[in-house]
Amino acid sequence: MAAPSHLTRHAVACALSITGALAEDAFGQTATPTPASAQTPAATPAPVRLRVFLDCGDCYPEYLRDQIKFIDFVRQPQDADIHLFSRSTETGGGGREVVLRFVGRARFTGHDEELKAISLAADTTATRRNIIYQTVQVGLLNFLAREGQPRVLPGRRGRRVQFPNHARTVGVV
Repeated sequence: MAAPSHLTRHAVACALSITGALAEDAFGQTATPTPASAQTPAATPAPVRLRVFLDCGDCYPEYLRDQIKFIDFVRQPQDADIHLFSRSTETGGGGREVVLRFVGRARFTGHDEELKAISLAADTTATRRNIIYQTVQVGLLNFLAREGQPRVLPGRRGRRVQFPNHARTVGVV
Protein backbone atom coordinates (compact mmCIF):
# COMPACT_ATOMS: atom_id res chain seq x y z
CA MET A 1 0.00 0.00 0.00
CA ALA A 2 1.45 3.36 -1.02
CA ALA A 3 1.72 6.19 1.46
CA PRO A 4 -0.75 9.06 0.98
CA SER A 5 0.72 11.74 -1.28
CA HIS A 6 0.62 14.43 1.43
CA LEU A 7 2.79 12.22 3.66
CA THR A 8 5.24 11.59 0.85
CA ARG A 9 5.44 15.31 0.03
CA HIS A 10 6.02 16.03 3.72
CA ALA A 11 8.83 13.46 3.85
CA VAL A 12 10.47 15.01 0.79
CA ALA A 13 10.12 18.50 2.28
CA CYS A 14 11.70 17.29 5.55
CA ALA A 15 14.60 15.70 3.69
CA LEU A 16 15.14 18.89 1.74
CA SER A 17 15.03 21.04 4.86
CA ILE A 18 17.67 18.82 6.43
CA THR A 19 20.06 19.22 3.52
CA GLY A 20 19.13 22.85 3.01
CA ALA A 21 18.91 22.36 -0.78
CA LEU A 22 16.24 23.39 -3.25
CA ALA A 23 15.03 20.57 -5.45
CA GLU A 24 12.05 19.37 -7.33
CA ASP A 25 10.24 16.49 -5.65
CA ALA A 26 8.83 13.45 -7.40
CA PHE A 27 5.49 15.23 -7.87
CA GLY A 28 6.95 18.05 -9.96
CA GLN A 29 6.62 20.64 -7.22
CA THR A 30 9.46 22.71 -5.90
CA ALA A 31 10.08 22.35 -2.20
CA THR A 32 11.90 25.00 -0.24
CA PRO A 33 13.86 24.36 2.92
CA THR A 34 12.26 25.36 6.18
CA PRO A 35 14.17 28.15 7.92
CA ALA A 36 15.98 26.99 11.04
CA SER A 37 14.14 29.58 13.13
CA ALA A 38 10.79 28.02 12.15
CA GLN A 39 11.82 24.55 13.25
CA THR A 40 11.31 23.58 16.86
CA PRO A 41 13.89 21.12 18.14
CA ALA A 42 12.61 18.11 20.04
CA ALA A 43 13.48 18.09 23.69
CA THR A 44 16.29 15.58 24.08
CA PRO A 45 18.08 14.92 27.32
CA ALA A 46 21.73 15.87 27.47
CA PRO A 47 23.96 12.84 27.00
CA VAL A 48 25.48 11.52 30.18
CA ARG A 49 29.25 11.21 30.04
CA LEU A 50 30.84 7.87 30.78
CA ARG A 51 32.40 7.64 34.22
CA VAL A 52 35.47 5.40 34.31
CA PHE A 53 37.57 4.08 37.18
CA LEU A 54 41.10 3.03 36.16
CA ASP A 55 42.42 0.06 38.12
CA CYS A 56 45.46 -0.62 35.98
CA GLY A 57 49.08 0.19 36.62
CA ASP A 58 50.36 -1.08 33.28
CA CYS A 59 47.88 0.85 31.10
CA TYR A 60 49.62 4.25 31.46
CA PRO A 61 46.76 5.71 33.55
CA GLU A 62 48.19 9.24 33.72
CA TYR A 63 48.51 9.32 29.93
CA LEU A 64 44.94 8.06 29.47
CA ARG A 65 43.60 10.68 31.89
CA ASP A 66 45.47 13.37 29.99
CA GLN A 67 44.44 12.28 26.48
CA ILE A 68 40.86 11.01 26.77
CA LYS A 69 38.58 14.01 27.21
CA PHE A 70 35.17 12.58 26.28
CA ILE A 71 34.76 10.68 29.58
CA ASP A 72 35.00 11.51 33.26
CA PHE A 73 37.53 9.66 35.38
CA VAL A 74 36.30 8.95 38.90
CA ARG A 75 38.28 8.24 42.06
CA GLN A 76 36.01 5.58 43.58
CA PRO A 77 34.95 2.37 41.79
CA GLN A 78 31.39 2.64 43.12
CA ASP A 79 30.99 5.95 41.22
CA ALA A 80 31.96 4.42 37.86
CA ASP A 81 29.95 3.20 34.87
CA ILE A 82 33.01 1.25 33.73
CA HIS A 83 35.73 -0.29 35.87
CA LEU A 84 38.90 -0.86 33.79
CA PHE A 85 41.30 -3.59 34.91
CA SER A 86 44.45 -4.77 33.15
CA ARG A 87 46.99 -7.52 33.31
CA SER A 88 50.21 -7.71 31.38
CA THR A 89 52.29 -10.67 30.18
CA GLU A 90 55.33 -11.05 27.99
CA THR A 91 54.80 -12.56 24.55
CA GLY A 92 57.01 -15.29 23.10
CA GLY A 93 58.83 -12.76 20.90
CA GLY A 94 59.68 -10.43 23.78
CA GLY A 95 56.78 -8.04 23.32
CA ARG A 96 53.95 -7.27 25.73
CA GLU A 97 50.33 -8.33 25.77
CA VAL A 98 48.12 -6.13 27.92
CA VAL A 99 44.61 -7.50 28.47
CA LEU A 100 42.18 -4.68 29.23
CA ARG A 101 38.99 -5.77 30.96
CA PHE A 102 36.09 -3.31 30.86
CA VAL A 103 33.56 -4.23 33.56
CA GLY A 104 30.19 -2.54 33.26
CA ARG A 105 28.74 -1.09 36.43
CA ALA A 106 25.67 1.03 37.19
CA ARG A 107 23.86 1.55 33.86
CA PHE A 108 26.16 -0.98 32.13
CA THR A 109 25.84 -3.81 34.65
CA GLY A 110 26.21 -7.14 32.87
CA HIS A 111 28.13 -5.71 29.92
CA ASP A 112 31.79 -6.69 30.13
CA GLU A 113 34.46 -6.56 27.43
CA GLU A 114 38.00 -7.82 27.20
CA LEU A 115 40.42 -6.37 24.63
CA LYS A 116 44.09 -7.06 24.04
CA ALA A 117 46.80 -4.53 23.21
CA ILE A 118 49.86 -6.30 21.82
CA SER A 119 53.20 -4.61 21.28
CA LEU A 120 56.44 -5.92 19.79
CA ALA A 121 59.79 -6.18 21.53
CA ALA A 122 61.22 -3.39 19.36
CA ASP A 123 58.37 -0.96 20.08
CA THR A 124 59.22 2.22 21.95
CA THR A 125 57.42 3.22 25.13
CA ALA A 126 55.50 5.86 23.15
CA THR A 127 54.33 3.21 20.67
CA ARG A 128 53.24 0.85 23.45
CA ARG A 129 51.41 3.68 25.17
CA ASN A 130 49.65 4.62 21.92
CA ILE A 131 48.57 1.01 21.27
CA ILE A 132 47.01 0.86 24.74
CA TYR A 133 45.40 4.28 24.20
CA GLN A 134 43.81 3.12 20.94
CA THR A 135 42.59 -0.12 22.50
CA VAL A 136 41.02 1.75 25.43
CA GLN A 137 39.31 4.10 22.95
CA VAL A 138 37.80 1.11 21.12
CA GLY A 139 36.52 -0.33 24.40
CA LEU A 140 35.00 2.96 25.51
CA LEU A 141 33.36 3.57 22.14
CA ASN A 142 31.72 0.17 22.44
CA PHE A 143 30.03 1.32 25.66
CA LEU A 144 29.05 4.65 24.07
CA ALA A 145 27.51 2.80 21.14
CA ARG A 146 25.26 0.84 23.50
CA GLU A 147 23.45 4.11 24.21
CA GLY A 148 23.21 5.18 20.57
CA GLN A 149 25.59 6.76 18.12
CA PRO A 150 27.67 9.55 19.64
CA ARG A 151 27.20 12.91 17.92
CA VAL A 152 30.93 13.38 17.53
CA LEU A 153 33.50 10.66 17.63
CA PRO A 154 36.14 11.50 20.18
CA GLY A 155 39.66 12.20 19.10
CA ARG A 156 42.93 13.38 20.50
CA ARG A 157 43.59 17.12 20.36
CA GLY A 158 40.64 17.73 18.05
CA ARG A 159 41.53 15.03 15.51
CA ARG A 160 39.34 12.13 14.45
CA VAL A 161 40.13 8.72 15.86
CA GLN A 162 42.23 6.96 13.26
CA PHE A 163 43.66 3.48 13.46
CA PRO A 164 46.54 2.86 11.05
CA ASN A 165 46.76 -0.41 9.14
CA HIS A 166 49.64 -1.57 11.31
CA ALA A 167 47.78 -1.04 14.61
CA ARG A 168 47.90 -4.17 16.70
CA THR A 169 44.62 -3.74 18.51
CA VAL A 170 42.93 -7.13 18.80
CA GLY A 171 39.17 -7.48 18.95
CA VAL A 172 36.94 -8.90 21.65
CA VAL A 173 38.24 -12.12 23.19
